[in-house]
Order: sequence, then C-alpha cells, then structure tokens
Amino acid sequence: MAFTTTTLLISLLLLLLQFLSGTHSATFTITNNCNYNVWPAILSNSGSPLITPTGFALGPTDSEAIPVPPNWSGRLWGRTHCAADINGKFTCLTGDCGTSSVECGGGNLSPPATTVEFALTDGAGPAKYLISLADGYNLPLMVVPQGGAAGTGNCGTVGCVMDSNSEYFPKELRVTSSSTGTGNGNDTTTLAIKSACGGASGAGNCNSNSNSELFKKWCPQAQASVYDKSSGSTCQSSDFVIHFCPSGFPATRNNG
Repeated sequence: MAFTTTTLLISLLLLLLQFLSGTHSATFTITNNCNYNVWPAILSNSGSPLITPTGFALGPTDSEAIPVPPNWSGRLWGRTHCAADINGKFTCLTGDCGTSSVECGGGNLSPPATTVEFALTDGAGPAKYLISLADGYNLPLMVVPQGGAAGTGNCGTVGCVMDSNSEYFPKELRVTSSSTGTGNGNDTTTLAIKSACGGASGAGNCNSNSNSELFKKWCPQAQASVYDKSSGSTCQSSDFVIHFCPSGFPATRNNG
C-alpha cells in the first residue's frame, strides 16, 4: 500500500511541475476531405524535437491526430499519386520525400507541393503558422487553430485553394500527367503548379515576378514565395486542424 501511495504522489508531483512550468504539447488533427487518397508528410526543422509518424496514408474522409511537442518547428505537406513498385519502392508524383517508403524519416519534399509551416512554443508566446507556395502547389489546404487563448495572436483560419487547371496559369508552370510519363501525350490534366520563383531555396529574384503575383491573387493568405513576408498568423496555446480539400472547396480532379 505504501508503494502505491508513494507512486501516486510522485505522479501528481510530476503533473504539478509540468503545469507550473507552462509547458504543453499541441495536437495536429490532419483530415482528408478529398475524394482521393493523400499521403501526409511531416518534416521537423534542424534542432527541433522529432515527431512521429513522418508519413502515412489518409483515405477519403479519414483523419489522424498527431501529438506535437513544445517548441516544435517544421513543415507538413500532402503527397499524391503514390504507389509502390514490384520491388516495394514507394514513390509519389507530387510531394515525394525521396525515402522510397511511406515514412519520410527526415526526407524533404520534391516540389511542387503546398506546405504548412509551423513554429510552436512552450506557452511563453504564440505559435506561428502559415501556408506556403514557395515550393509550388499540389493540394488545397486549410489550417484552423483550436482553443487559442483570447488576445494572444489573431488565431485566424488560413487557407489556399486554387484551380490548378485554370487557363490563368502559364503552361510552363503546370505539371501534367503526360509530362510525368504517367498519362498519354494528350492528357493535359494538371497535377500540380510549379513554384513561381524557383522553390524554397530562393533561386531567382521574383519580387516583381508576374507568376508570384498570380499566386498571391489566387491565395492572398498564403506565402507566394520566399520573398513574401506579408503572410502568416499567430495563436497561443492552440491545437490545429489541417484540412486537405477543405469543405466548400470541392476537388477539381481525381488523383486516384
């Protein structure tokens, strides 16, 4: 009985210390509202706590809750047109992370892909989050903070939904089925839109690039390029729901 009482007291003390320290974790609830499969991928920044899983599959209407430690920073995106070959090598036509498996395990994305960037805190300040098109666009995305404290950031919902088949996107930015070798030569269905400015590496200056301005026109809440410093939201003590193909924005193509 004494051992049981001591163990209980230690557990309560640890919980009290955690409460007093102000540290807390967040939860990312990732939901697939698309009518096709999506394979989310998560990459932790260098020096940031690691989270698992780093990649998984979500069927239509499926969701997955991922616990995220305090002070985590990194990015999240969705992969499409994924499959394993006869040797078990797993690849995706958009957003592939180069690990030949469903888990990304530290592998970064192969553009184009729509990304969500996060910089969480231990409760001492608001978390930062944004949707970025610096690596291009492959999926509609929306981020909704949950349970944010009043007066600690704008806690706004951010989203980006574009019609990738729109005639307004220049042909040189479009990634089509035929260009990836997966469709016939007459298949012009757009799978993704390339970065307007050469990717997140910042290759090329696009401060006045018309393609970057087009991205911003379609998705004013999103970061159009690495040079776009006008985007992003903050929210303290919040969990986040990440929606692929958010409700009200129906999918415009069938990704299989």
